[in-house]
Amino acid sequence: MNRKSSRHRAFKFISHTSSGSPGQCNITNVHVVRAAGLAIFGMFLLSLGPLCALARITSDTRHTSTYAQHVVSANVEGASQVGTEADPLEPTIKSPAEVVNDAKDRADKLAKDQQNVDINRQLVWVGILQFVVFVLQLAVFGFQAYKLQQTVKASAEQASDMKASVRESARAADAMEKVATNSMRAAQHASESVTALRERTAQQMRAYLSIDIGSAVYQEQGKNLRFEGKVLLRNAGHTPAYRVSHACRAGILPMPLPDNFDLPQPTQPARGGGVIGPGQSRILSAMIEEFLPDDEVDAIKVGTGRALYIWGHVTYEDAFGEPRYTNFCQALTWQPNNAVMGYFIDRHDEAN
Repeated sequence: MNRKSSRHRAFKFISHTSSGSPGQCNITNVHVVRAAGLAIFGMFLLSLGPLCALARITSDTRHTSTYAQHVVSANVEGASQVGTEADPLEPTIKSPAEVVNDAKDRADKLAKDQQNVDINRQLVWVGILQFVVFVLQLAVFGFQAYKLQQTVKASAEQASDMKASVRESARAADAMEKVATNSMRAAQHASESVTALRERTAQQMRAYLSIDIGSAVYQEQGKNLRFEGKVLLRNAGHTPAYRVSHACRAGILPMPLPDNFDLPQPTQPARGGGVIGPGQSRILSAMIEEFLPDDEVDAIKVGTGRALYIWGHVTYEDAFGEPRYTNFCQALTWQPNNAVMGYFIDRHDEAN
């Protein structure tokens, strides 16, 4: 039972130590050697019993021989004793019962000694068998320790390879993350480039509605003509302008126009809704609401104190669906040959 327990503890200890981390290989080897040493020591203690029995057989044999020699020597001495006249030798005479009892005791003692010798011989053979088993177990333990050492070494190498693989995986993951980051940046730059290209394309290809100097009509009551301004709405872009609508108004205003002057809004609602293609134009006109005294017409024509103005706004959509607008304001005067001169009022001219 003790031998099985010692072997079980040794195997349990070895299996426990073999499951440690690879960094504990040296400690595991020391534990294996200790376990094997404990097992060997236990087997050695178990084999002491038969060896003691062998020593006991030898002791009993020697004791028996000594006792026999003592009896023989006592008989010889008794036989060699000689009495004298002063001290005559008187023989000890035993009764027949005493002689029988002594013989029986000696026979029983010899039988018991022989029985002990037989038992001890059997124990010696058992000890020899145990010693052989002990040697075989020692060889098995040594082989197991060798294999366990190889297993631990292989586990350490495998763990080292695993760590190297993990490091390489981490590097690969970092590289993939950098690639993904760079890809996202490249995609973002590409998207920005596409957006910029679209904006540039839209800026280059979109419709641009501008207002050019047109013509004008001065007042002649005899012909029922009032001051009227006319401007030229032209598409200077490369694509059509859609849903074009406009509203404009004419009036006699100070010349030059003060900086803080607010132009009154057109009274007529916006008109239009058509399309103006690239390079096409349209005339916009507006007439003042009332006749003026005839003696003021010449001064207005040359822009002395007052002049004819036309202003308004145009709304449309370009080919990319963006809403656009153009605001305008012009002052119109006549040359001596009745040619019309126009002037843009910058603070009232704007567009997107």
